[in-house]
Amino acid sequence: MLTDPDARHDYPSEPGMLSRPMTEAERLRLAQKTADASEPALRLTEAEREAASRLRDYLGAVEEYVGRFVRLPSEHESAAVALWVAHTWLLDRADVSPLLCLQSAEKRSGKTLLLDILNGLVRKPERMLTPSGAVLYTLLGETPPPTLLIDEVDAIFGSRRQAEQNEDVRAVLNAGNRRGVTVARVLIGQKGKPRTVERFSVFGPKALAGIGAMPDTVTDRGVVLWLKRRLPSEHIERFRYRKAQALADAIERPDWSAIPLQEEASVPDALHDRQADAWEPLLIVADAAGGPWPERARVAAVALATEAALDEEDRTGPRLLADIREHFGPSRQYMTTALLLEALNGDPDAPWRDWYGSGLTAQGLGRLLTPYGIRSKRSRVPEGNVRCYFRQDLEEPWKRYAPASDSPEQTEQVEQVERNGPDVPTVPDVPTVEGQVGLMEYIAERANDDSWDEP
Repeated sequence: MLTDPDARHDYPSEPGMLSRPMTEAERLRLAQKTADASEPALRLTEAEREAASRLRDYLGAVEEYVGRFVRLPSEHESAAVALWVAHTWLLDRADVSPLLCLQSAEKRSGKTLLLDILNGLVRKPERMLTPSGAVLYTLLGETPPPTLLIDEVDAIFGSRRQAEQNEDVRAVLNAGNRRGVTVARVLIGQKGKPRTVERFSVFGPKALAGIGAMPDTVTDRGVVLWLKRRLPSEHIERFRYRKAQALADAIERPDWSAIPLQEEASVPDALHDRQADAWEPLLIVADAAGGPWPERARVAAVALATEAALDEEDRTGPRLLADIREHFGPSRQYMTTALLLEALNGDPDAPWRDWYGSGLTAQGLGRLLTPYGIRSKRSRVPEGNVRCYFRQDLEEPWKRYAPASDSPEQTEQVEQVERNGPDVPTVPDVPTVEGQVGLMEYIAERANDDSWDEP
């Protein structure tokens, strides 16, 4: 659904900061960039204006189609998906192609479903699981290259050993976002003939889906969407491939050769260099469409680029949330950090009890809960002016990731799965990360790292 372009947006001004309402100065800067982006539209011919109008209609139709089967929490994710789909059709006129990284903290978050949806929308789709580097550069050497939709990339990069065994895959993904980059391979000729070197292009659009955080060298070159489980109250249409494909085929595509693309786009200052490189092709598409799209795309770029990553390497998050729910009981509204740590470390079976020989610390607790948008707050309570965790901040993560087995939400969820199949995705709320902890640094650090100061 398109929104009023004059509406107030949440606009994080610097990478690594939580999304917040824009200041007046930030709004003026964004308005100027949007005006700069719209300036070429004043010089369009009548045919180009018609092509731009058809592109706007196409982007809106893609958004509507995706929204039938996937509930996204804001216009940012919806805009990014629509623009990326259009980019796959305009690849011949792009020098950079951003990776579309679909990540989630847990399974059953709809990553595969979103790839199914994209399969019916993008140009020359190629679905695959755990490809080798040779498969990637061979396919990408075709003209035109396919749009690769790679599922279960956690099986490629999930552990250190897997990552080491798949360095060739990572190399192709890292280098393949730029036109002109090739992979050279020696071809052994028949007896008596010399060896020859053949160069394979690795440039082309790629969407990757997997559980947990992908390597930072991959996500740094892409548009990252974090998917999460749907709440029972979030209703969407069930995806049936035959019906869905017919709907996708009915979407009228514009004449791509007539789209008036600019060579470059103005990029929000809040994006660092690689984020700017990744988003510029999508911003160029948005500028060509005109209307509300130039502003929508730039607001989405900043909001999604600053989204904090989920560090789920140890899979302790759902267990931790469930234990906290038990310690809060049915009516407790808050717990001090000290009291909560005492309760959590008192469980002899807890995986964190013996971490670093001392159990979970305040710093470690903060790191584990931050990806779920939960953080402690300093408050004046009967125990004193101390940091506390509050029930109101925990209730939605409890419902999403650790519902009580006898809760109405869990019962309804089980019944809906039996009726409608597995849950489908939305994208997680932007977690609060203070102290200016950057995206990649956050992924790299581990729970209980003493260098993390609890906010």
